[in-house]
Amino acid sequence: MLVSPTALAVPLYLMLAGGGMTSTVCSVLVSSMISPFGVYFARVYAAASVPDELLEAGRIDGAGDLHMFFVVSLRLMASASVAVFLFHFVAIWNTSCSRW
Repeated sequence: MLVSPTALAVPLYLMLAGGGMTSTVCSVLVSSMISPFGVYFARVYAAASVPDELLEAGRIDGAGDLHMFFVVSLRLMASASVAVFLFHFVAIWNTSCSRW
C-alpha cells in the first residue's frame, strides 16, 4: 500500500508488453485496476473465507481447478471483489477529477 503508482509504471508496462496489450484501451483499464493493495486484500480475504474443506469436497466430486475457482471460490469472494472494485473506482475517479 505504500508503493507509489509511479514506481509501478515500468513493471506494469513490461507486463502489458509481454501480453501484447501496449496500444489498446484494455491496457488502460488493466493497468488502473491492478494494484498491490487489491492483490493483497484478495489474497487475505480468500485465505479467510474459502474453507479448505469446501475445496476438498469439490476435488472429491471431480471438479477441476478452473471449475472450483469460478463456481466456488469467486462466489464466496464476491463481496471482496466488489470492495476491491469500489476502491479502484474511487481512486480512478479521484485521479481524473483532480485534473480539472
